[in-house]
Amino acid sequence: MTAPLLLRRGTVVDTRDGSLRPGTDVLADGGVITAVGEGLDAPRGATVVDVSGRYVVPGYNDMHAHPLGHGDPAPTLELMLAHGITGFRQMHGDLGLLRARAAGELRLSAAAPALLAMPGPLLTMLNTGTAEQAAATVREQVAAGADFVKSAAMSKERFFDAQAEALRLGVPIVGHLPAGIDVLRASSIGMKSVEHFGSGLGVLACCSTDEPALREASGARSRLRLPPARLPFMDRVVAAVMRRVVLNPVLLNKAEDVEILDRAVRTFDEHHAHDLAARFAADGTWHVPTLIRQKTSKFCDDPSFAADEDLRYMAAATRRTWDRVAARFGRFTLAHRHAPVRGAPGRDEGPPRRDGGHVSDVAAAGQVVLLERQARDRGWWDQMRACYWPDSTVGLSWYTGDGPGFVDASRAMAAAGNAGVHRLSPPVVQVVGDRAFAEVPAAIEVRTDAGRTAAFYADTLRWLSG
Repeated sequence: MTAPLLLRRGTVVDTRDGSLRPGTDVLADGGVITAVGEGLDAPRGATVVDVSGRYVVPGYNDMHAHPLGHGDPAPTLELMLAHGITGFRQMHGDLGLLRARAAGELRLSAAAPALLAMPGPLLTMLNTGTAEQAAATVREQVAAGADFVKSAAMSKERFFDAQAEALRLGVPIVGHLPAGIDVLRASSIGMKSVEHFGSGLGVLACCSTDEPALREASGARSRLRLPPARLPFMDRVVAAVMRRVVLNPVLLNKAEDVEILDRAVRTFDEHHAHDLAARFAADGTWHVPTLIRQKTSKFCDDPSFAADEDLRYMAAATRRTWDRVAARFGRFTLAHRHAPVRGAPGRDEGPPRRDGGHVSDVAAAGQVVLLERQARDRGWWDQMRACYWPDSTVGLSWYTGDGPGFVDASRAMAAAGNAGVHRLSPPVVQVVGDRAFAEVPAAIEVRTDAGRTAAFYADTLRWLSG
């Protein structure tokens, strides 16, 4: 049992309404907060820490984590705890983990967040090939102690079979949304949480003015095919496949998938989105959007990832795996990455924004800016050149001239060893008529000749297109 801990004179953040309470004491005993107020008395033997000028918040719960089941989890769990995560929801499991926990044999290190909930094996076409098999798989997991069952790669028909059996047994279903599924039906029947916005097209279709056609088109596509029956050693094969897929599902996209997503963006309707949010709230359907996951999937080879100082926490083998994924992501061309330009043949304009622009315009302008910087950092000179009109102008402290000339100057600078890496914040784009203004807060990392010291220069990059 740990000694009581008294934090003196901190600024307590009320996570319910965001209000701040400066000069407040917090007393914890046995890892549980027992009192919050001003001038609290310190119990006998308590450790007292002055936290004046600091913020105090409750521990965070990570509701989408995968630390268990891949070797020794201690380093990952300790890192989570050091960053304030005191509880986590394990988002994949197996029957062995469930049975070990039930028997009291699943022991985590003392410096680890609490395990809040865990499912059994992911529900895929392998273990939900028929309605009977889907129900049997759910029963097996619940009998082993699963707190919920998780949908991964399964058909929409089998999803509803698994959902019905899970609800009959009093266990929630969470996870990904199968392609072409009726999202509102899944929510109204009882889906506890949707992960990654549903993955793939997901809930984006419900925010579109063309939802029925999008759902039909998505349902006709199958991004991952697995055999509908169990074969010898197939569990291991599928586990290996899923590990590769989960690193970046976007790599499964074909041109047809990109076109469907493109249509969903172009036909996005804010009123549909508000109505959808209201339905989810009424149904009690939570969302775990995993926003950093969305970013690492859709901007996988963003140069800022390779320059992230927190990579020092990552194992070398893991870094190599991600490097390979980023290299594969490079097969997506500029055409794949660009949203359509308003007024292009065969394209509609998409919904209007409050500033008078359109979603497709904003996405296209923002992507041009990001792709230009990415191409410069990676030395992709042809792709960088494609981001500039021949008569474009560039004005910098070290260069003034047209866009193609800037590409040549950048290439010469890189060849001379004077290259930096840009860390970019999301661009803010304003569209006025046929012109767009993009502003991107950025930092440029430049290595010294010694190769060990980094200098950082903060600035704001501005683009005007038309």
